[in-house]
Amino acid sequence: MRQLLTRLVTRISVLSCLLAGTGPAQAQIAPAVPSLPAWESLQLEQESVWLTASSQLQLDNCEAPQVAGLWCLKISSRAGSSREVLTLRFDPASGALHSRTRFSQGKQQRQKHWQYEEQYILRERRNPADDSGENAGKPADWPVSSRRQLSYPSGEHAITDSQLLLLLASPSWQAYTGGDFIIQTDLNFYRVTRRPAGSETLAANYRIGDARPAAASERRVMLIELQAQALGELQDKADFSMFGLSGRIIIGYDSDTGLPLFLRGEAPLLGAVEIKLRAMSPRVSPS
Repeated sequence: MRQLLTRLVTRISVLSCLLAGTGPAQAQIAPAVPSLPAWESLQLEQESVWLTASSQLQLDNCEAPQVAGLWCLKISSRAGSSREVLTLRFDPASGALHSRTRFSQGKQQRQKHWQYEEQYILRERRNPADDSGENAGKPADWPVSSRRQLSYPSGEHAITDSQLLLLLASPSWQAYTGGDFIIQTDLNFYRVTRRPAGSETLAANYRIGDARPAAASERRVMLIELQAQALGELQDKADFSMFGLSGRIIIGYDSDTGLPLFLRGEAPLLGAVEIKLRAMSPRVSPS
């Protein structure tokens, strides 16, 4: 993915423009060093008769010295009584993961961590010794219940997470990278192909900061379709999803700002559903 230095510099510039909400013409004069977007967090929500599921995304520079230069995307999700916190540490130029951590809580609690080493992926699972609420302690202190090394798919080391496709699959990013991404779920790997799927107009209505929801405004939306195919033999049951959606996934991006306005796909028990952007918090510039 990074064969030529000039191509790498271009990619960084384009992703920086995408996340900052700039258009293609502005991308041509973007700085070579990536900068964080104008938004600090996004809130996605899916409503149905049965339940409401929501995810909040927070993007910033990684703070720890050992991951300097990387970005951290934290995704906190809730659906009914279940919740999950996913933390992704990745190269902003390519989307390649350095590490990821998933904490989940339903009837039980557990934490999984994947570390992307040069020759292999180290996967650890931790469970609390006492899974009775407050007595569980911090996940980092839980005993390791499972540890194993996973091999990379043949010839593929730039592995990313399906949730990051919300950024990487955008029209501006595609123009400089090609249409395929290698996704790891838990034990399985998938090749995800993106392709343009036309455009449409819709009445977008999301909150900016603490303001009340703005009046719905008609927006032109560029549609991107994602299709996942198993890469090699599956090591576990088929489990590809993106924010809980599977099948034919469509992402709609605002053609002016680059913001993801919705995702469409299939959800277990619910069938065809749509996840919408409900809120965007602007990034506060350091004083």
